[in-house]
Amino acid sequence: MTNLTFRMRFPSKSDVPCLISVFEVEASGNVRESWEGSPHWMTIAELESGLLESQRPALDLMRKISAEAGAEVS
Repeated sequence: MTNLTFRMRFPSKSDVPCLISVFEVEASGNVRESWEGSPHWMTIAELESGLLESQRPALDLMRKISAEAGAEVS
């Protein structure tokens, strides 16, 4: 990990009660499997279909960060 910025935290009581924290991270290297699963890169559009309604604020923030960076938002 080369850079880490805390972006937001919000409580969720809808789907599964929890406290969601969102960080913006720059990283390098290769992703690898673990007992938690098989990680892979996804576009915002691919991610959107699998999110719970309570996670929408994080999706909105990802869209904002992507737009600020001048990235193509899907």
